[in-house]
Amino acid sequence: SLVVVVNLADKMAAYRSLALLFQSLSLPENLPPMETAVKLDDPPKPDFPPLFQANITQSIEGISYNLSIQYDGTHELSRTIGVLPEPVVDGYLRLDARANKSIGFETFNGVCRKVAQEKFTPLFSWLPLAKYEGKKEILGKQCDVWGYTVQTVKLEVAAQGNVPVSLLEGDYTILFNTFEPVDSFPPNTFDIPTSCFEQPPLCNNETSVKTMDIYVAHPLHIYDVANQDVADLLGDVVFICGDQTSSKVNNYSLLSHMVLELDPSYGTYILCNGEPGTCIGEEPFFVGREASLGISPERGGQCTSNEGIGSWYSLPIDGECKGMDKPTFHKTRANQDGCTWRVTKRVKTIELSCLAAQGMNAACEKDQHVPFPTATKVFSTALQTCPDVPPPL
Repeated sequence: SLVVVVNLADKMAAYRSLALLFQSLSLPENLPPMETAVKLDDPPKPDFPPLFQANITQSIEGISYNLSIQYDGTHELSRTIGVLPEPVVDGYLRLDARANKSIGFETFNGVCRKVAQEKFTPLFSWLPLAKYEGKKEILGKQCDVWGYTVQTVKLEVAAQGNVPVSLLEGDYTILFNTFEPVDSFPPNTFDIPTSCFEQPPLCNNETSVKTMDIYVAHPLHIYDVANQDVADLLGDVVFICGDQTSSKVNNYSLLSHMVLELDPSYGTYILCNGEPGTCIGEEPFFVGREASLGISPERGGQCTSNEGIGSWYSLPIDGECKGMDKPTFHKTRANQDGCTWRVTKRVKTIELSCLAAQGMNAACEKDQHVPFPTATKVFSTALQTCPDVPPPL
């Protein structure tokens, strides 16, 4: 997409869908020729500079963030920097996302992940096809508005001359609070950090395989958690309270409590979602771990206790134990024999609608942030009292 790469597996997609902000829209190859869609009485189309830096406010679904961007359309490079408040966990995510014409990386609180992207094209590559839509006042400025619809996505830019004031793509809105053309950027501005190409050490807090209770929301009839993200009790409450529309967005209708046996030599948490699971991140074998929302400044909470915040776990399919195999304790990356996790028991599965009927939304609204005492009680009670929904035979 033009504005973001949506983190497919992130349990808070609406919060953390800002990664490669100015990766440009890859237009379909079967578009008509790039004709200038201008009538004689239209004002001149804006001619935005290929290199600029700006402070912007991006909004989606009522959530807004202030970000700084640096953009080099000539060399197909972009960088987005911001400190994003996460009120449900009383903390911040520090974002630094960089992209070039072939690859993109996002870093949240020191955890760098590669993000798949389409071919980089200039930010306003659709503008030659846009039609003039009149004037509009934005941020107290009288702007000329140009719009174009590609497939089902409405694109719109409002400008004063050659200065953009707002940019719309579908549900995303960007307001340019400042806009400054530049001749060049300092060396290394867009360089991908070397840490993005290296796997961090595994956690060494524990010394043997452990058993733990995990919770996961999932679609009807699909109980497989390979290439999925799961959570401990508080971590799942944070997920549900922070994103109460997730069951609709991801077509999830069930909530399961399972028992997991795993190797606690945790690696980087990867962002997994969908059925079958699709993941963002480079941790194909070891169980990944982070604090809820990756809020910890210490590599997102990979090896910290995360007490009072909760933890999220990623279960890569290549680490899943097969048949009667059991996880083994690895300790270092040099040893990747055997497997790292398996489900030993499905304790119970309930419908998310039953959880909602118990008053989960009201409890989330009452608590508003961790440790969610009311919501945690409702969550636990629902798992005890709601009817079980067993897997299909």
